[in-house]
Amino acid sequence: MVEDRPVHDDLKALGYEIFARESECRGIRDIADGIAWRLFNYDRAVLYAIASRPASKHINVEGLQSELRELMNVFDTGEGIAVLNDLTNSLKLGDVTIRRNNGLFEFVEVKTGTKSSGRITRQRQGLRSTVEFLNAGGREQDGRREGIVEVAVEPDGYFQSLTRLLSSATKNAVVAERFVDHLMVECTDFRAASKLSRDEVRERFQRVRTKVDEWRAGGDLVLPCSGLDRYDYARNYAPFSIFPIPEAARDNKHHVSDRVCEHLRGPQIPRPNGMAGNEGAEAAFG
Repeated sequence: MVEDRPVHDDLKALGYEIFARESECRGIRDIADGIAWRLFNYDRAVLYAIASRPASKHINVEGLQSELRELMNVFDTGEGIAVLNDLTNSLKLGDVTIRRNNGLFEFVEVKTGTKSSGRITRQRQGLRSTVEFLNAGGREQDGRREGIVEVAVEPDGYFQSLTRLLSSATKNAVVAERFVDHLMVECTDFRAASKLSRDEVRERFQRVRTKVDEWRAGGDLVLPCSGLDRYDYARNYAPFSIFPIPEAARDNKHHVSDRVCEHLRGPQIPRPNGMAGNEGAEAAFG
């Protein structure tokens, strides 16, 4: 009789390995997104437009060498700063994004022998359309007018509260705090949770969820939001890496986005941030 236990253990270990690698990939992409946001001077309108195009979620190995040569050529010549778009969640125009030393942006579609001519044509048309929109600040799209408008709004941030909550999670495994009347943030430290029994973890989760259940019992609409949501809707979220979270509160094993869950309470749910600002919108087609 063949024992199934070793196979089960191997599959379990493989699952942990996949989770760790996916978390590392998210961390790398978040860092690259932070670089992209800084290059574009944190201009949410421009980055929203760039991130709105469909793109692959993995690196195209077939064209990688050509893209890396283009990337390194920029650094070798000292003509600017370049980012490999496939390493980000937000840069979806072309293969390489370059910020020249004169402040001009260039989106480069690297030619490879594996793409069909039709695909190349569609990509170049998409590049040109988006670049023209960024330079003009507006366009007609599907019978409606789209434009970039600067809004004099300074969004609230709760970084001190989040820092405190992350630090608490490293000690207590599962914690939650109501930052404002409509927002409850929950954090889980999986390494700390692994040291507890299953019943202890379940009890702490239940204690946290009880606070949210009180909102539901009062007739409020509660929307659960995970830190992982941003990877499905990258254009709507700023990367964690641009926020001033102290190193002491960061987890070098589990990415912040894997640990944070938000609960939004209605009817006082805030409207999504509008697109604001057009600084750094000048771009070139390459």
